[in-house]
Amino acid sequence: MLGLIERILKRAIGRKSVSPSAHPGFKESAYPSFKESGLFDPQWYLKKYPEVAQAGIDPLEHYASRGVHENRMPNQYFDPHWYLSHYPDVQKAGVNPFIHYTMYGSRACRDPSPEFDTGWYADQIGSSAIGDELPLAHYLRVGRNQKLPTIDGNRQYRRFLLRERQRFVFEFEELSNHVRAMVYLPKFVVFIEGGSRADREVTIKSLRSQIYDRYAIAETVVDMLPVYDDAPGPNYFIWLRAGDVLHSTALYRFASAINAQPNTDMLYGDEDVLVDGRRSDPFFKPDWSPDYLESFNYIGRAACYRLPTAISLFKVSVSNYDFVLRFTENVKSVQHLRVVLLHKREHEITEDSDVAALTARLNRTGRAGLVRPIVDGLGAYRSDITWKNPPLVSVVIPTAGNVVTIGERKIDLIVNCIERIAQSNFKNLEFIVVDNGDLSESQRQSLEKFDCKMVTFNEPRFNVATKLNLGARHAKGEFLLLMNDDIEPMVPDWIERMLDQFAKPHVGVVGAKLLYPDETTQHVGVVITSGSPDHVRRWMPRSDLGYFYSTCAVRNYSAVTGACMMTRASIYRSVGGYTQGLAVSYNDVDYCLKVRALGLTAVYTPFAELTHFESQSRDAKLDRSEAAYFGKRWAKMVTQDPYYNEEFFNILPSSYRISLNPRQL
Repeated sequence: MLGLIERILKRAIGRKSVSPSAHPGFKESAYPSFKESGLFDPQWYLKKYPEVAQAGIDPLEHYASRGVHENRMPNQYFDPHWYLSHYPDVQKAGVNPFIHYTMYGSRACRDPSPEFDTGWYADQIGSSAIGDELPLAHYLRVGRNQKLPTIDGNRQYRRFLLRERQRFVFEFEELSNHVRAMVYLPKFVVFIEGGSRADREVTIKSLRSQIYDRYAIAETVVDMLPVYDDAPGPNYFIWLRAGDVLHSTALYRFASAINAQPNTDMLYGDEDVLVDGRRSDPFFKPDWSPDYLESFNYIGRAACYRLPTAISLFKVSVSNYDFVLRFTENVKSVQHLRVVLLHKREHEITEDSDVAALTARLNRTGRAGLVRPIVDGLGAYRSDITWKNPPLVSVVIPTAGNVVTIGERKIDLIVNCIERIAQSNFKNLEFIVVDNGDLSESQRQSLEKFDCKMVTFNEPRFNVATKLNLGARHAKGEFLLLMNDDIEPMVPDWIERMLDQFAKPHVGVVGAKLLYPDETTQHVGVVITSGSPDHVRRWMPRSDLGYFYSTCAVRNYSAVTGACMMTRASIYRSVGGYTQGLAVSYNDVDYCLKVRALGLTAVYTPFAELTHFESQSRDAKLDRSEAAYFGKRWAKMVTQDPYYNEEFFNILPSSYRISLNPRQL
């Protein structure tokens, strides 16, 4: 089999073959052509499947003898499971997906995964540049270093729009009948802000094309006064900008949702952008995310608001963002409709008024701090809070006392971690180190310099959840900072930036931005897709902005990693800390879900940046019984991640790439 894989790779890459090394483990020099092409990426393979590295098996030998049969990924861009699900003829024929792709599929412009568009990439590069080489092999050998795009972001969306138009033809009569059968007939008062006469006509035309036509256009606040008619049900307010185009089903979607839940105060939908009359750049929004809203106006204008409250707040609001912030402070029921309801002309950036709106928000909610753009001209913001009386933070770190070599550095993990934390700006700390009773004398002496409380874990079987609970019992701080020992802070104010989020009473747990030593992303939030936790946008550059600022701004997620997690000590104790039955896996996500079950949020902040030498403190393993426990306990809560649209985004990996998921349609 190894010979066959080598011949396929040789043919696909268009380069000389190589012989695998005889000794176990990966040696870069043994694979010069594979390293250059990346069609089989040994380093990525070992990172993706750490059990191979743990066993000391040569990665190519493992892939050729087992991985190819188990449909493992040979590189970041070829996903065998996706390939089979999208090309059922390959599955029906019983052909190995990787062999099919390299020998036939790529020539037929089939895609290896949602992450790479074979035909589009070939068209962009040109046949003369690619020659006989596979487009994916060319990208991995050349294009990746040049940071060339791998996919037309709007191609999948255009496929969705075609399906939407086809479906609408069949649904139109059914939707019209539903309008006539509605119990509640809410009326929508629409305010159209600014713009030229032509732009206003564009917006008004979209209102005239609505399936549900109970609306009134308001020119002034007086026009927004209570709507006098005999129709049952509440009335709502919509704030548009001249040039906005409402989807023809927008008012119907709002009215239908109101009939289902008449007490809803606010509803919002997704949106996209009109470029030369064509819809593109869809924004598939998360469900209600109060902390994300303080990064930018993600609600936008694809929303409606219960009218009486809207009138009073409209009078004192200086912008749409200011209005949205004020409204959400005064209501409880917010509902997200996972459908595109608005097409706007462009992504508007109004920094001065946005900063003013957020500054007013801090003042109204009793927070002192500085609001500023994350990057000038980006349209996303950060709020750095000032703590007059900094609380005590208890840093709890379980350790095995390992000393490792990373690059040219020999690192005593626990000593290095404590020393680096102590150099941070925030000083009101106590350190609690939970060891296994086997630290060396020199390690103990080093830790004593920082007044570390030493707690010994005596159980024979490893259990990180029990170790953290043991350490937390000795903590005196108002906040717990739970950390791995294979962590190094990269910015001096990282603790303050995590604490910023706890100035809001609804926040239950906060996670940091963790980077691999090569400064690619390891953790920028956790979502749950197909019932399993997944780190979003892993292996992206440190400068990655993310999908609508998902990486560079504060954002709500289902969970954050326990490698660096902050929470209130009172919350930790109220939910029983970490679940001790989850000794190795899922315990951090399980904790976040317990906190969310209390009605509190999990927040990721990019302004706490740390390096994570992942799996240096302990080998990464997955206990199947723990996976079964997690799935059973949280089955109802993880069926649909509120912060990641599994229908329209790719999964495994979860990187916010537009990808119509056939399993969800």
